[in-house]
Order: sequence, then C-alpha cells, then structure tokens
Amino acid sequence: MEISLSRRAAIVTGGSKGIGLAVAARFAASGADVAIVARTAEPLKEAVTAIRKSIQSRVIGVQADVSKAADVQRAYDEVMEAFDKVDIVANNAGTSQAMPFDKVTDEILYDDLELKLFAAVRLIRLVTPQMKERHWGRIINVLNIGAKAPGPTACRLRYRAGQAWR
Repeated sequence: MEISLSRRAAIVTGGSKGIGLAVAARFAASGADVAIVARTAEPLKEAVTAIRKSIQSRVIGVQADVSKAADVQRAYDEVMEAFDKVDIVANNAGTSQAMPFDKVTDEILYDDLELKLFAAVRLIRLVTPQMKERHWGRIINVLNIGAKAPGPTACRLRYRAGQAWR
C-alpha cells in the first residue's frame, strides 16, 4: 500500500533504533519531514544519516531524554523551529526491564512511568492544540508486548485462600 505523507511533519521518540527507526524511515519514505528524538548522540546521528541517504524529505535528529519534562519541551521547540508544525507523533521511547515483581522498586517504577507514560502525555499536550487548529493529526503510542503479556521472568506470585505460592 502506498501512503503519501508529503507536506506532513512527524516526531518519533526512541527513533534511533528498532521499531522507532523503522517508523521514522517509513514516514520519511512516504514523504514526511521527520524529527528523530533519542537520548544517545551517536546512534541518533547514524539513524539520521541512514534515512537521509535514501529519501528527499527533511530529517533531523534531536538529542533529548523524554523522561525529563524540560527535554520534551526543548525537543518540541526544536522540531517547531525546523518544521513549523507537527502533524504526527509516534511515542516510541522506552526500554524493557523484565524482572520479578518483588524486585521492582519505587524508583524503577517511577522511571518507567516517566519514560513510557508521562513523556507521551507531555508531548501529546504540546502537539494537540495545533492539530485541533488544523483539524488533522495522528498520535501513535507504542509499547512492547511485555506490557500486555509479561514474559517468563515476570511475577509468578499467585494467591489462594490468603496464602501465596509460586
């Protein structure tokens, strides 16, 4: 299926590797201007270079840690300066830290929520006013399957008649 995204601008968080890189490359191949947001400079630079080799769209890299509110705002501002609008957001930033439930500390849980939930909410809040104004916009939120179907290292603690067993 051929999809045209010409004259559209997209932000892809976690876009320097894996699913995010594939999404960014497909958006660019479909004609969108693409901003790739990632924490680490070298993979970000490599991703931008790789996509630019095969397309005519504008592709920029924005180094930011989206688990930090100030970085989300700064990344958004850089994209607005470059493209003057955002039509598509792909919230893809995140890591997978499978571990037994009793090993999940409040700090691990907080960091996970900052990266996977609050980062997406903050970016969505920034882009929706302009999307509403133009009556067009797309928001895509990506999480891995582990959020729905935890793997074998996830909590296996079950309860029965007030007693726990594994």
